[in-house]
Amino acid sequence: MTARTPARVAAQLGQAGALGAAGQQLGALSLPVIAAGLPGSTPLTLGLITAAAFLPHLLLGLFLGALADRLAPRGVMLLMHAARAGTLLLAAALAHAGVLGAGVLAGIALTLGALGALHDAALQRWLAGLPDRADANRAVQTGEQVALTVAPGLSGLLIGSLGAAAALLAEALSFLGAGARLSRVPAPVVLSRGTGPLLRDAADGLRFVWGHGTLRRLALTAAFVNLSRAMTFTLLSYYLLREVGVEPLVLGVVLTVSGLGGLGGAWLSRRTAAVPDETLLRRALTALAVAGLLVPLGDGGWTLALILLGRALGTACTVTYNIRQDTLRQALSPAGMEARVATASRTLLWGSLPLGAALGGALGGACGVRPALLIAATLVFAAPLLLGRVTPAPQATPAPLG
Repeated sequence: MTARTPARVAAQLGQAGALGAAGQQLGALSLPVIAAGLPGSTPLTLGLITAAAFLPHLLLGLFLGALADRLAPRGVMLLMHAARAGTLLLAAALAHAGVLGAGVLAGIALTLGALGALHDAALQRWLAGLPDRADANRAVQTGEQVALTVAPGLSGLLIGSLGAAAALLAEALSFLGAGARLSRVPAPVVLSRGTGPLLRDAADGLRFVWGHGTLRRLALTAAFVNLSRAMTFTLLSYYLLREVGVEPLVLGVVLTVSGLGGLGGAWLSRRTAAVPDETLLRRALTALAVAGLLVPLGDGGWTLALILLGRALGTACTVTYNIRQDTLRQALSPAGMEARVATASRTLLWGSLPLGAALGGALGGACGVRPALLIAATLVFAAPLLLGRVTPAPQATPAPLG
């Protein structure tokens, strides 16, 4: 095998993805922790900083997808890695100088979110051009789950022992490492399209997704499931820390186990590669709903194992579903529109996150946290009905590597 074989390219993309995802996860965990330590910080402060990272995906995703469809994917991704590293190095310098306030943190989160959204759009275009999309998606998802497993403990260790500046520096180094690894990966030759107004190109992506039955149902199903998972995520920390009464260390263990479950999901996706798309997607959604029911059954003692099992199984089902869903969406995307189709789908998906978070908080306050978790899990049982019929994926046409 040479460095240019498809399997080698997928592995290299996965390695670069792991380093980049480590930077993203460290940032997602460290910025709120840093904000919590600021004088006068409130829960609203943390919420606004966290929301700032999501806003670019929701507000700019369609335009960034249109932009990514005009540019070489690897070049865009390398530039985004470098820009995110530079942003974090600046943040580390400000933290060391003691001038890292809430407004600056929100600006950093917003900038990192926008750069990450463009990176992700370019990545989807790159993956769509590979001859074996399933292996490539699996490699990227595996790298992300490795980062999700390691990042929570590493972030806490760095902030607790060395301070905020060290954590931000580590994030910057992760992105620089991802760029260095990515620079050695041969990129496929992809078709560039779109020379008219950016707004029209962005609208074309959304119009195509909404007009394609399978892509529309995939996007709506993912948005519905994410609404439920946002409800669960919003309530989980409160439930474990306040109602079950676990130590923060145990909460970190729960997050780590979730990452290990994701690695299991990546392995399972390979074992189920021969299962038809519609069958696998329906089974993964049903198993995800069952796994969600285990979480509110744990109330301390040995039943904490039910929470760990529910989170691990839930993440495994999510990763298995996402790998097959992403591969199918890429196969159904017209050449030259891969990034726009991906970002149009993700705009619908991201739009459900703030709604799910608000709904979870409202239900938790109205009827209690445990009943709200049960409602969130039960909602997922309706997801297979939303999915409907799934168009089989056409055979991938290998793109030349260059």
